This record gives sequence, structure tokens and C-alpha cells, in this order.
Amino acid sequence: GSTVYPAAYPPELAHIEDPGAFWDRAHNEVLDVLAMRGGLGLVAWVVLGVACARRGLALWKKAASTSERAWIAPPLAALVAHVVELQFAFSITATMVMGWLCVAWLAAPDGSGASEEAPGKDPDDSRESVRWRALAPLGALLVLMLAVRLEGGALWADMLVARARALDGADQWKESIETYDRALDIVPWQAAYHQFRAEAFYNLARALPEGEAELRASLFEAADRSLDRARELEPLDVELYSNSGILHALWSEATGDPAHLETAVSLYEQAFRLAPTMVRLQIDLGHIYHSHGRYEDALGQYQVALEIDPRSTDAYYGTGLAWQALGRDDLAREAFLQALEVSPGCEVCMEALEE
Repeated sequence: GSTVYPAAYPPELAHIEDPGAFWDRAHNEVLDVLAMRGGLGLVAWVVLGVACARRGLALWKKAASTSERAWIAPPLAALVAHVVELQFAFSITATMVMGWLCVAWLAAPDGSGASEEAPGKDPDDSRESVRWRALAPLGALLVLMLAVRLEGGALWADMLVARARALDGADQWKESIETYDRALDIVPWQAAYHQFRAEAFYNLARALPEGEAELRASLFEAADRSLDRARELEPLDVELYSNSGILHALWSEATGDPAHLETAVSLYEQAFRLAPTMVRLQIDLGHIYHSHGRYEDALGQYQVALEIDPRSTDAYYGTGLAWQALGRDDLAREAFLQALEVSPGCEVCMEALEE
């Protein structure tokens, strides 16, 4: 969903939801499956649901006692509740695992077949069956150990990352980086953890005093490596490109090297291709141009944002600041008035207009 939905997301919906949020799916499983897996995927999803319903009803009719029906009712009821829930939300790991367990429950043999050995059956087949029954517990144990390692490790890594995020909020970036490293030792394939670690690196770099240019550069390089790894793991994640763009913009401001600004622009252009209707990305690049004194380029980005979403308060506000920096107070005043027309409660717009 995060690779398909942003490309078609109508920007006007942001005014109903939250303009600052990153919306990556429809929060309706039918629409999400259609977007992510296409028509055939949706048909397969529906066919599976119908097959589960038919299987459950057949077992219900076949049941000879109340206790047997009590064995069939829970998975059926859970799947019906899951389908209803998915019309207003998306699957999370807990509900998805329970849903598939219910499917497996219904698909399992009911044990009603004859247990006697069929006439003329080859004894070697019976011995093979016994061998497989003996090996099955060992296989189940290995699968259980693998599940505990993967799921238990993922849970522990999540706890470490939650602790690291709290340290980030307290500006304790050295400690948070060490905690992210511990989490990545457990699950090195999590792109988000690499991204959070990169943010801690460049926030620590920004907090350094002026005389620490060499250490600041090494921290920016470490952040860049973390984001490179994150993009390798999730090459279609929009946030990773915009975050990398922010890193190089900060790097350019700290060192005065224009090459990093050009890298930032290139990364944002890749993000635009992945999410062409996400106005926030255009505005962010406009702010980056503004902070580097390239006010005409900033105006161009704000104009592109307004072409996508004519009701973007941030784009009007940024336009006003850019015109003000260029000494065109008349055009700046007009932009601030337009921002207030869209959002009458915009305090920074009122302050800028009074100024």
C-alpha cells in the first residue's frame, strides 16, 4: 500500500483527515487488496473467504453433537468478525495471525475418514507413514524454535526501539544510537530502525558546538550510511528519500558544500516520482531552498504545491516568506492574506501579516 496509495492519493482528502500525516492505505481491506494485488488478488481473497465459509458450514452440518459444533463455531465467528473489522481498518500482525490460524483450523482434516488399513495396502507405505509421524514432532519443534527466534526477537527489538525513541525525545542521542544498534543486531532487516538511527546521528551532529566540524562530518556520514541501508531494504518507501534529502540539506547548511544541496534535491525528486500528489514534499523542498537563500527556487516549489493543492496554507505561507525575503512586501502581504483565507486561525500567518 505504501508504494501504490501515495501515487493516487487525492490531496483534497488531506483537509478532511490530517495534512501533516502520511497516508499510505485506504483503511479498508477490500480497497487495499485491490490496490496492492489487483483484480486477481481480490478475486483470490474473496474465493478464500467463500471456501472457508462453505467448509465451516459443511462441518457444522456434519457435526453429530453440541461439543463438535462448539469446536467449529469459534473459527467461523472469528473470521466473520475479522472480515467486518477489516472494512474499517487494515490488518495488523496480531489479527492477521489469528485470522490465518482460523483458516488453518477450518482446513484441517476432521478425522472422520476410516482408520482401518485399506485392503491390499503395501506395508512399506504404512512404515513410511509411521516414520513421518515420528518426524513430525521434530519438524514442529524446529518450526516453533524458528518462530520464537523471529517473533520473540522482533518483540524485543521493538521494545529496544521504543526505548530509543524515548531517548531521542530527551535529546539523549548517544544513548539512543547504542540502543538502535542493539535492536539492529537482532533484526537487521528493519528499514525503519535504520531510519530512526540515522535521525539520531544527524540530530546529534546538529547539537555539536561549532568547533567540532570533523566529528559533525563523521556523524553525517554515519547517518547517510544508515539511510542508504534503509533504502536498500525498502527502495520504494517515500519517507526514506525525503529523510535522506533532509539529511543532505542539513549537511549542506553545516559545511556550505553545494553538492549536498544538489543531492538533497535529487532525493526529493525521487520522492516526487513515488508520491506525486504529496504536497508536503514539495513544500519541504521549498523550505530547503529558502534556508539556502535560493528564494526564486523556493517560490517555484511553492507554486507547484499550490497547483496540486490550491488550499495548502503552508504553501501560501512559504510563498509569503520568500517574497518578503526578496523585498516584495506587496506580494508577501497578498500571499499571507490568501493563507488566512484558507485557514483563518493560522497564527503565524497573522503575525507575518502584521509584521
